[in-house]
Amino acid sequence: MRTTAAGWINLPILRMLSLYLFNPENDLALAAGIANYTAPVLARKIRSDLQMLPMWVCESPAVLYADDNDVNRGFLLRMKQDFPHLSRVGLWNRTSVPERVMPWGWSPAIAAELARAGVPHLPDEKALQAIRQLSHRGQTVGIFRRLRLPLMPESPVECFLLEEVEAAVRRFSDAVVKAPWSGSGRGVCRVSPDSLPSFRIWIESVIKKQGSIMCERMLDGLQDFAMEFRVSGGDVRFAGYSVFFNNAQMSYDNAMVASTGLLREYLDEKSGGYDFDTLQSQLREALCEIVPDDYEGYIGVDMLLYRREDGTVGVNPCIEMNVRTTMGVVASVLGDSVVADGKVGTMEVFYHKTKDDLARYLSEKEKPVIADGRLQAGTLLLTPVGDDTLYTATLTIS
Repeated sequence: MRTTAAGWINLPILRMLSLYLFNPENDLALAAGIANYTAPVLARKIRSDLQMLPMWVCESPAVLYADDNDVNRGFLLRMKQDFPHLSRVGLWNRTSVPERVMPWGWSPAIAAELARAGVPHLPDEKALQAIRQLSHRGQTVGIFRRLRLPLMPESPVECFLLEEVEAAVRRFSDAVVKAPWSGSGRGVCRVSPDSLPSFRIWIESVIKKQGSIMCERMLDGLQDFAMEFRVSGGDVRFAGYSVFFNNAQMSYDNAMVASTGLLREYLDEKSGGYDFDTLQSQLREALCEIVPDDYEGYIGVDMLLYRREDGTVGVNPCIEMNVRTTMGVVASVLGDSVVADGKVGTMEVFYHKTKDDLARYLSEKEKPVIADGRLQAGTLLLTPVGDDTLYTATLTIS
């Protein structure tokens, strides 16, 4: 300890021990809104196979809510040897007491699960409901209202009656209709006036169960991307960009992984020099207004570069807001902390139907080349592979 001239004692900064948990079924749990929710089989499988994924976004010292077995211990040891910034990450042995709990996302279901496991410092029912409401896709309307930016599309609309949806679809001509809460790629449909009759039963069912449904104009998309924000103690700070690609079902497929600087250069070129700094500043102000002071974690705001009718490039500043850790957060952190300077990689989560498919997939990948704590070339497994693994997460430098 050292005493300053003013007489104060400077104590060493002791960081809180944080517990991290991968629960990718969180969006589905939020849609259910109940504490005793049971996820579908494949959702439980991806959670099991990729349970070590949060290690890449840990703020150390940290422990992972993952199986304490030979596979996970061996994988963590190898990663610590290659990437020194992981040196203070471990597996939770149920004896240490974490001071901060950081699941992938919060819901009544995950809070109940953690309570059964004896985890302390969990949010109460009021806080959980606030997070659920913040995760409602209707928040996009409030975000649009707060932003003052050029080249924005018209705001989404929240519809409470079938007749309102029909009017919105006719106005937009080609529309995207979304359930307020749903999992990745689910509860999102492209609807035109001609196809609307075939969606009426689904629309009425969503409105009955969730109270409303969202409708917005279908845009001529050029590039999906997101701004990631880290929230703590009421403070919202920009954490990086993510650039990603969706599949035909409008769900996540893979992400570009590079430094924040390189991703910004890519977006600048793709957009023709859009003012992302102003967008970031205004969006941060909006989040400061609507995010509860006691929320701790990430918020990812999905966006879209799109071609306007006059041929210029516009930006949809809020496709949706994810009040949780996202694959985009992982990609952003990997780009700044793992990928070698100047390199560009691809992060992919892949499902393998059989063990043979998995073996074939891995055999086709080049071994990772790691130097000075950075991936220089090849493919890095982001999570371990066990005897029954079907899902893999990889980072490849081409």
